[in-house]
Amino acid sequence: MKTSVSWKSNMSFNGLCDQNAVAMDAKPPLGKADGFTPKELVALGISGCTAMDVIALLKKFKQEVKKFDVESEVVGTKGSYPEIFASVHLTFKAE
Repeated sequence: MKTSVSWKSNMSFNGLCDQNAVAMDAKPPLGKADGFTPKELVALGISGCTAMDVIALLKKFKQEVKKFDVESEVVGTKGSYPEIFASVHLTFKAE
């Protein structure tokens, strides 16, 4: 896998991987919130990776899935730099 990130303006960036692009930006006052923050993308990646693993296993064992969602709640460290993820809580919802 090869990715690239290109600066557009202010705190706005464009991320590329293969044929796919994603907009990234900081929250105000540094940015305009015109895209995901990098931390949001990491949280989405954790949820998406786990969701794909669970769906693959359910299909392998021939389980019928009507609906499947993963929600994440991330708690970061505050007041220290760099801010890191202190915990990630995942909630799985399946039918």
